[in-house]
Amino acid sequence: MARSRWRRIGAALVPLPWCVWVLVTGAAPTWRSLVATEAFPESFNPGYFVIKLALMLLAGMLAWQCLREFRAARG
Repeated sequence: MARSRWRRIGAALVPLPWCVWVLVTGAAPTWRSLVATEAFPESFNPGYFVIKLALMLLAGMLAWQCLREFRAARG
């Protein structure tokens, strides 16, 4: 029981600071890229903003999952 609880708490506390850092530092560049529909620098093909948006989505979903795991460990 205690081992499972520590594993859940660790799963929530280890990646969560990384997620918060990515969301905070990446919000402004991602927003600017989305508004300008930024293209790839080398080829000028459209869609570079999608990659930045996907990174923010990944960090947000991982943070949400970490918080759910942490809440499950408390209960």
